[in-house]
Amino acid sequence: MPLGRKPSAFRKTVSDLKSAAGFGGSGANEGAAAAAAVRPGGRKRKLSEPSAATAELQMDNKNSAAVDKKAGGRQMPRMGRSLANLASTIKKRGAVAIAGDRKRKRPRAAASSSGSEDGDDDDAENGDEAAEDDEFENSNLNDSTIFEDLNESDKKKLKKPNKQQQQQKQQQEKQPPTKKERRALKKKQKKNADLVSELLTAWEELRIEATPANRVAELCESVLKLGRGKLAELAAAHDTGRVLEAVLKRGSDQQRWLIFEELKDQLVALAKSKYGRFVAQKLLKYGAKEQRAYVFRAIEGRTPELLKHRFASELVETAYNEFANAAQRAAILQEFFGPELALFKSTSIVRLKDALATKRPGLVMQHLQQHLLALTQKDLIRHSLVQHLLLEYLEEAVPAGASGCQGNADASAVASLMENLRENLVPMLHTREGVKVALLVVRHLSHKDLKRALKSMKTFLCTSACNEHGYLFVLSLAERHSLTPEELHKLVLRELFDSLQELIDSQFGRKVLLYLLSPRDSLHFSPQLMSLILPPAAVGAGGKSAVEENSVTTEQLRERLHRALSLCSSRLLSHVSGRMAELCQANGTILFVQDTLRHCPGEKSACYAALADLIRQPFVPCQNPTSQSSGDESDQQQQQQHIIECSAGHLMLKRLLPSAPDLVRLINDFVTDENIVSWLACNRGCFFLLQLYESCPEDCSLRDRVATLLLGGGGGGFATALQSALKRQYRGAQLLSERIKAKTEPGSSLVGDRSAGDAESQQPVSKKARRLSKKL
Repeated sequence: MPLGRKPSAFRKTVSDLKSAAGFGGSGANEGAAAAAAVRPGGRKRKLSEPSAATAELQMDNKNSAAVDKKAGGRQMPRMGRSLANLASTIKKRGAVAIAGDRKRKRPRAAASSSGSEDGDDDDAENGDEAAEDDEFENSNLNDSTIFEDLNESDKKKLKKPNKQQQQQKQQQEKQPPTKKERRALKKKQKKNADLVSELLTAWEELRIEATPANRVAELCESVLKLGRGKLAELAAAHDTGRVLEAVLKRGSDQQRWLIFEELKDQLVALAKSKYGRFVAQKLLKYGAKEQRAYVFRAIEGRTPELLKHRFASELVETAYNEFANAAQRAAILQEFFGPELALFKSTSIVRLKDALATKRPGLVMQHLQQHLLALTQKDLIRHSLVQHLLLEYLEEAVPAGASGCQGNADASAVASLMENLRENLVPMLHTREGVKVALLVVRHLSHKDLKRALKSMKTFLCTSACNEHGYLFVLSLAERHSLTPEELHKLVLRELFDSLQELIDSQFGRKVLLYLLSPRDSLHFSPQLMSLILPPAAVGAGGKSAVEENSVTTEQLRERLHRALSLCSSRLLSHVSGRMAELCQANGTILFVQDTLRHCPGEKSACYAALADLIRQPFVPCQNPTSQSSGDESDQQQQQQHIIECSAGHLMLKRLLPSAPDLVRLINDFVTDENIVSWLACNRGCFFLLQLYESCPEDCSLRDRVATLLLGGGGGGFATALQSALKRQYRGAQLLSERIKAKTEPGSSLVGDRSAGDAESQQPVSKKARRLSKKL
């Protein structure tokens, strides 16, 4: 039966077809019997005396089904086939009936001349019959046309929409909801939607720091009143958890106790929750002493399990690193040394060495290495507790100076641990113990594995070099002898020099640059720091320093780093020359500029020119210190001072001039006579002029120029300026006067005790300078 058609409509269709065909007499009765034999649902009722039409209809059904099956087409449904066969039979019988009516003789018009009215009636009847015959003949009797007409009429009747269909149609015609409407509908469908809305409204006002204290108390009280009995569920949500955090932060002690009493049995579950862990951490941070003790008891015995969890590990780390005392830290560590020490804790066991002194040191190392392998595989190395355990394990498994595993350590386990740590060095470089672990790992890596490790640290070297502890790791790479200068430049220096300004501005980043310029210099690096950087095998037992006992000497190391720096020194010198005025105003950066100009390979003329340009600027002393370095100038005062007067610039020039003859020549070419005499107005200016006078090379006329000006040969009251400086009892002026007087005496050759530089033999001055010295 076609879709959308009801059995009642099917029966009506059959009767309409039979009546339209004009069956009469027994034919009409047979059609009625056939129509009555069809029940709703397509079943036929058995008749006691089946008529010929019914038998013919059944035979046609079988024939049509066989034809459809033989053609390979889809077989028509049962009721549809019956209707089609019935229509075909009606068509055949109707055509026979029409042919019989045409054979009958029709009355002529002459035969009906006796009565006009009768004739008219007969003509009308004959005309009606002819019209009906023509209409029946012209009608389309094809099966497909009948069914199409019937289907369209039935569909029109069945498609009358009811109220529900009209509502659905109206909803479909509406526009789709906006993102805001969908979000609001989603919130309404959630559990405790009204409660969450009220809590978030209170939180919007509670989180503002400027909210008055009395209003904060009211809001905290309303939040606890609304959420009482549901705090554990609210703490695990991403939005309402923030509300509880705000109450714990700004609420009273009584309100914190109310929250704690309801959540204390769910602490472990909250620690493992994605958002509940923050509430547990706030309980630890803002809770009372008793509440913190309860938190430690809650995680006791479960520390290894919680530390391996992605979210719960943060609560363990916070408890260990920020709130645990010495006894609590020792108790936490003992849980990693085996089940026996986890159950029966001892106050005498504080470190791994103490645990190894027990009866079963092999089991202790075995349990610890199992925990550490699991922790390193889960990328939980960033926690300080894990780094502390790694350091103690590696110090026992691979002691200082050893080439392999020692003691009770398993060689395969240590190798697996090293492999896991090789790709995760960056998270350990932000703590002191983590850096020590990284140094141990790097020392025992092969050359190939070290290159892989450095490639995995790409884009993180500059951040590590500027870190308080991470810069030690970068310094240790310079001491790695297996790295050639080209590999050191490619893997380390290239990335560092891409962020040169960030390195120079950082206190620890400058340490890296200073180590590259002047390695193992005691002026910048203490012996304690060098003991961390250098391999432990280089530290002698006889009390000698690590530098003295190292297999690679300082000169060899400086030569190797000099070759690596030569590949990128132009970038460093260009940066320093562009920021010379800024770098010469701070004590930290001035030492870096000094070492750059002294030890960096490459062309330094641009840096010398920038420095000479600063020196020749007009000198107006801001103060008149009576000593070489008063040490009481602030940073703001130093920024306003001339480079000669500020303590940092004066110290740099004092150390730089003896080893920079090119700078002395530039100063002689750049500065004017007024500049030279103006320096006498300050004690530091006198010392700078003295150092300049003594550092002058043989091919430079600065010495004669200074002697001529200060002894009155230049006119303009220059000798008066020196006399004025002497009256002020400037130590620099006194030394300068003595040096000039000694130089101008016949046949004198001075080896001074210069306070501004090293002693060096001086050549006698000219006759003109000696004659002018008599006027003093």
